[in-house]
Amino acid sequence: AEGIYVLSGEIDSGGWAFASSLAMSKKIDHRLLNQNIRLSFNGKICSLDDIHRHTCDLSSSPTKSLVKKPHKSIYKRVQEGIQKNHLSFTPEEIREMFFIDQERFKRPIHCVGHEIYRCNAAIGFVNDKDIYCFPWFSQKMVMSQIPGIRRTCETLAELGKIVLLPISGNVAAFNDYNIINFPNNLVR
Repeated sequence: AEGIYVLSGEIDSGGWAFASSLAMSKKIDHRLLNQNIRLSFNGKICSLDDIHRHTCDLSSSPTKSLVKKPHKSIYKRVQEGIQKNHLSFTPEEIREMFFIDQERFKRPIHCVGHEIYRCNAAIGFVNDKDIYCFPWFSQKMVMSQIPGIRRTCETLAELGKIVLLPISGNVAAFNDYNIINFPNNLVR
């Protein structure tokens, strides 16, 4: 179901493996997940490859599609997604929706600094993605990024999207989200 899910546990507890397996390219071996796992999306049992088509990796490392043209600005990527998917938004409305700085919006993805998650979310949104996966955060890493992470999570949730946020242990700033504690038997 749509909403924000905090996958709480250490990096080797399963939450990170689950989120990153959903976000990985289908060309990467998915040995992180148990072969017997049953995945459901929009009320249908589906394969991991099916889920990939609906998933956006918010991590700071650019995905294969973003690496193809590394100097293309966030603005241009958003504009292309809007045109390709016949959306009724303007690039400026998307920029404002995801709280992206005007100057960073003109930059390529590898030059947006701490706004990488917002920029990747905006690109994913205009490309019709439904599941958004953050990278795993230690408590120390997440503390300095709480406002930006919350803003991105809440924007996506308001748009009816699913957000997966794997973090180390409990972080009080996210206690109002759905918490799933790991370890879990999802990993081998």
